[in-house]
Amino acid sequence: IGAGWIWGALVLWVLAGAFGQRGGEHQEKARELAEKHAAAGDLPSDELRAILRDPAGTAMSYAAGVALLAILVLMIWKPGQ
Repeated sequence: IGAGWIWGALVLWVLAGAFGQRGGEHQEKARELAEKHAAAGDLPSDELRAILRDPAGTAMSYAAGVALLAILVLMIWKPGQ
């Protein structure tokens, strides 16, 4: 594998996986808390609202999406080739 765009795509693939995992963990925490409140017949709490409004989890999910789009760009235009 000598083409730079291939190495770039591989690095972005790893980053997309890492960002997606972190974003998914954040979403999983929100889901678990929401299910806990729903099972208890309770309304959403301030803790749940804080998790849902936390920009870090959303940013990680968006970063994963952007990395995947960048991979697509690299694969289509193959810069440096």
